[in-house]
Amino acid sequence: MSHLTTIKSQIKFPDAILHAAQVLGVSVVQRAKARFYSGYSEPCDYVLQLPGRYDLGLKLMPDGTFHFVCDEEVLSDTENIRNGDALRILGKRGGRFLQEYQAAVALKQARKAGLTYHRTSLSDGTLQIRLTGRS
Repeated sequence: MSHLTTIKSQIKFPDAILHAAQVLGVSVVQRAKARFYSGYSEPCDYVLQLPGRYDLGLKLMPDGTFHFVCDEEVLSDTENIRNGDALRILGKRGGRFLQEYQAAVALKQARKAGLTYHRTSLSDGTLQIRLTGRS
């Protein structure tokens, strides 16, 4: 049986959430219910609509950060018949999503500082980001 889980994070920028989802090819709905185990759903500020049975919800907390709210299988590091799509798209423990989120934040900050942003995908899937320009 699956369980609902909430994962504390340092996700703070809605535009970076949207950018990361777009890069991963995932639709995002604002102020919607995310799908969880056995049809259970919960209202979230952002819902990444994943193929299959589950979604990844993000809820705004009083401290200004967004926490993941999802079925625990969505952010698992082990693939099974119910979470294969989520794992493929989001990565183990949401690593691909978090990497794209961080890349979006870096791009935003680079533009703000007048720096040039260069992104390279390494063979293992890791992103390498290089910022150049005035310091």
